[in-house]
Amino acid sequence: MSREEYYLTLLDDHRAAVREFAERAGAVVVGSWLTPRSEGKWTPAQETRHLIMAFEALTRDLLEGKPMRLRGSAWQRPIWRLIGMTSMLWLRRIPTAVSAPREVRPDAESAPQSVLLPLFRTRAEEFEAALLRTFREAPRRTMTHPMFGSVALHHAVRLSSVHTRHHTNFLPAVAR
Repeated sequence: MSREEYYLTLLDDHRAAVREFAERAGAVVVGSWLTPRSEGKWTPAQETRHLIMAFEALTRDLLEGKPMRLRGSAWQRPIWRLIGMTSMLWLRRIPTAVSAPREVRPDAESAPQSVLLPLFRTRAEEFEAALLRTFREAPRRTMTHPMFGSVALHHAVRLSSVHTRHHTNFLPAVAR
């Protein structure tokens, strides 16, 4: 498989993760859209806003070279990278008790699905377009993950897919 084919396969998986989230978020009943799943947890609207903010931050890193602020210390990040990145890339899950960086942590969110879901899709498409362009123009470029530090583009898109599915799992299941 060529590098281009590999990147396209990763983007296909990312698009599938985005579709899965959009389908589940779109199926949330209106009365539950602004209701947290439990005490102290986010609402479906906040889950959606968080992903929008994450895609905006990732796109900003790619297009403007402005990454999110690094969290933790220089000795913590290698440990987080070993545990967290390994878990995300190979087990396809985010370790428990990890909080979102401030830059992508939503406040109270009152926008309806009809506003947030199109914006979610648009921001995901913008990220994917920026990523594909960067894959083609600068395949060795890295991105900055706030907890793991520098990550290769192919890892960044895989991490984003896992992250999107992580938040999909917090939404009510779609009845078939």
